[in-house]
Amino acid sequence: MWLVDGQQRTRAMLGIFQQTLTVPTVDGWSLVRKADLDSLIGIRDAASGGPTETEDEEAGHDSFWAVVLPAMRVFDQTDAAYFGSYGESRKVLRGSMFRRLSPQARIRLDANGKEKNVPPGAAGVIPLATLLAPVGVFHDDQLRVLAQSALRTFSSPHPDLPQLDELLPWGPQFVTGHAYERPATDGASPSPMRWANLHERQDVGILTRVEQLAGLFEPEWCEVFDRFADMLEGDRFAVGWLPSSDVSAAIDAYVRINRAGIRVRAEERALALLSRAHPALLDDLAEFASLRDDEPVTDQRSLLTHESDRQLGFAVWMSTLTRYSTLALLGTSGRRWLGTSAIDKETFGYRLDRVGPRETAAGKKTWARDYAAPRELIQECSARTTHALLLVDSVLSDELFLDHRMARPSTRALTPLIDLLYRLPVSALQLLKTDSAFRAAIARLFRWTLLAPYIDQPDLEQLLIDCHGIDEMLVDECPLPVWGQSAESWQQQLRDALGRYQSSLAALWSSKHASYVERYDWEPLVTDGLSTSARLNELAINAFRVDVSEARSLQHPAIGWLYAIERRGGAAEFSWQAQYDSYLRDDRTGIRPGDPRREAVLQQAVGADTEGLYPEKQHIVPFASGRQIANKGGTRATASPANAIGNLTWLSRRQNTLDALADRWTVMDQERDADNLDARGMFASVEVGGTPYTAVALYEQIRDAMLREVDPVELQPLFTSFCAARTEWMIGQMHSWLEEPVSSEASEWLAE
Repeated sequence: MWLVDGQQRTRAMLGIFQQTLTVPTVDGWSLVRKADLDSLIGIRDAASGGPTETEDEEAGHDSFWAVVLPAMRVFDQTDAAYFGSYGESRKVLRGSMFRRLSPQARIRLDANGKEKNVPPGAAGVIPLATLLAPVGVFHDDQLRVLAQSALRTFSSPHPDLPQLDELLPWGPQFVTGHAYERPATDGASPSPMRWANLHERQDVGILTRVEQLAGLFEPEWCEVFDRFADMLEGDRFAVGWLPSSDVSAAIDAYVRINRAGIRVRAEERALALLSRAHPALLDDLAEFASLRDDEPVTDQRSLLTHESDRQLGFAVWMSTLTRYSTLALLGTSGRRWLGTSAIDKETFGYRLDRVGPRETAAGKKTWARDYAAPRELIQECSARTTHALLLVDSVLSDELFLDHRMARPSTRALTPLIDLLYRLPVSALQLLKTDSAFRAAIARLFRWTLLAPYIDQPDLEQLLIDCHGIDEMLVDECPLPVWGQSAESWQQQLRDALGRYQSSLAALWSSKHASYVERYDWEPLVTDGLSTSARLNELAINAFRVDVSEARSLQHPAIGWLYAIERRGGAAEFSWQAQYDSYLRDDRTGIRPGDPRREAVLQQAVGADTEGLYPEKQHIVPFASGRQIANKGGTRATASPANAIGNLTWLSRRQNTLDALADRWTVMDQERDADNLDARGMFASVEVGGTPYTAVALYEQIRDAMLREVDPVELQPLFTSFCAARTEWMIGQMHSWLEEPVSSEASEWLAE
């Protein structure tokens, strides 16, 4: 089982591995073969760029990093525990399976100089360096056979003790828990315990442990030990085999091992649990990321970062996969376990382990289809997760103009629709991604859903039940199978489900609208005789009106819709030449002249963004001036009148720098830059004292007054009207967007 981690904990683990290169040595004798150390040094140098001084060099002569195999649960999964009473897998001890140990002698001298026996250390110990070395006895087929053959001769009249000393110098410690026979005395080195010492005092306990050691070289354990060789060579880090139905012990051990004390996220725990069934899960995530971004993933660990759910990254992918696995495994009985919550339910882990012939007939009744093994279930759900989220990401980017992922509203509200895509075969998801009619239809559903951004848990569950068509009378025993493979079958099922979703969403939004009527003293919305689509349009625009009227910070979700509206209108950078010309006339406005530049249209910057085209939020009236006008403190990160959405726009990074328009007044050239100003709502009209003004006219009055050093507070009415003009423009743009007709083919998907 792989637990893959971020940079800090990876470095902590690498530090441990580097310390394995300093092992106890006595007069040329070592617990680790020289060939193993040489191979590790080569790997270490390649990984770290050269030799590294060990911080604890002195300690390396009397302690070493070891793996205590009885603490690995993989040895406790058979009918009889492999290590029996020596096993620690049922109670993970302090330090878990990776431990820094000091090898000790079997005999020690007391204060009076008399010999006494010393209790053994941990049993079943193997130096970590031995397990890591790719040329070691566990990873080389020929050496493995030689070691097992030599161990089989141990109790014979002619034991192959020299071979054992050569291949398994750590063997006596594994068997007895002691590395030395006698301690150091009178300045002499301690006497290392060799196989001859064991042979002299054969007993039942020693013979049993020798047989256990011989058993470790059976082919069934090769895969387990190969994981250790992959720690450095494969750029992954192993911490052992996850216990059945319970990840807490493995996670607890892992956190203690890396000594970072960082809380493990639910998505990381879900990755660990589901990887037990499908070890290549991280490869599937990397494939999703490469398809989403259209570029290869060079570092899989970089994907496990804390990101907003708007980016549809690791957290959303893992939550969706866990949800799909829950539906496949438990059907309707798991309907309320959203996100990764299923991993905390004993039923989920228990049932996942039993997938296959061992499951009872009653348990199989909830499966989406018959699965031969847990891996098959997780692998199928992983592929469906990838293609479902690729479809969602593509529609948000292309149909809704939210190609800038940080501009998107939270995708939590899309949970029911993402849930619905689980019912489609992977081939159908791939087909729908290229179907323009379906994309237009699902984009309407996405927009309706996201325009009322908050949805509470009960409403979310109701939408899930309705769109799946779950019968509450049979909810605890019904599977949720994937719809049929034939196009005619799944298309009709999907149309019916989308119809149910629209009706349910309209009912929920109507209830929410009733609270707006009371709160804002609105007239009740009359929807009698309206189609479901028209009703949703009216409800959505009212929700959007409330949203933008309350937007007073750069983090407000409505700012993302401003990006979509400006992007849809073809907004570009403000005329560079107009900024240059104005700066030459009056250096208080515009931009210092530089190389001639062509205005770039607002769009998500691709790749490394060497040209600085990445879109950023920008104040039209500079924030410093807006704060003075509002006569109220605050920052760009807090709620403030200066951050009102009517005063915001999106601009390229290069035109938003400190030496450009970050804190400077922009020149609005109404002749050379008319199309861009129109796309940004600067020609929106508003009345001030009965006189109509455009937003750009108000902006210029505010700018000129501030440059003349007029009292900023006197400009509050102008600033308020300017923000109101652009806010109403946003509402009008969204309303016309909602009313935009769709093709007859798209209407068929929506049952219009």
